[in-house]
Amino acid sequence: MGRNTLNKPDVVFKPPAHRWWAIGVLTAELLLTIFALFHQLIPSAGWYALAFKVNIAISAGLTIYFAYAFWANPHTLDVQLGPFKKWVAILSAPALIYFLGYIAIIYGVGNLAGLQSGQQAHQLKDVFEKEYVETRKGCKTRLQGESLKQAMPKYFCVSKEHFDLLPHRVAVNLVGHQSYFGFQLDHIEYDWQATSQLKQP
Repeated sequence: MGRNTLNKPDVVFKPPAHRWWAIGVLTAELLLTIFALFHQLIPSAGWYALAFKVNIAISAGLTIYFAYAFWANPHTLDVQLGPFKKWVAILSAPALIYFLGYIAIIYGVGNLAGLQSGQQAHQLKDVFEKEYVETRKGCKTRLQGESLKQAMPKYFCVSKEHFDLLPHRVAVNLVGHQSYFGFQLDHIEYDWQATSQLKQP
């Protein structure tokens, strides 16, 4: 004798009209985020403030679009996700959209635009401290300093062999290019004379 089973109806999610602009914006932000991960930028205050406002505007537009998409497919979400996962998706979507745009616009667009603008060779002086981090992503042996607090990423990677030879605090010159969008770091140079005068822990 067969068992009675409750089969979920086969409901397919239907994206609302004009979806290509949203797909295009999200794809561009994803590519810009990947680009930002391979180019270290310390954004200027002016560019940071402008990019922050632009990201808020774009994130609001995408959030409104996805809210409309959810509203247009209420039964699809209930069937495919269930009530709990549906609300998790609805509530987390704005945050994910914002943080993706944050990296893509401030650092991705900033890096790309900085490469195309008139840049000037520039140096920044700082004192870096060593930090060892147990992680599977990124480097474990890092140097951190005040000038990198607004950078992406917020540290400078060095090899394990190099890391072991350095004192805990080391004076450095950050060498790169300056533009309206910020300072693009190319490499660092150690200032051993200034390092000898630093107080080590």
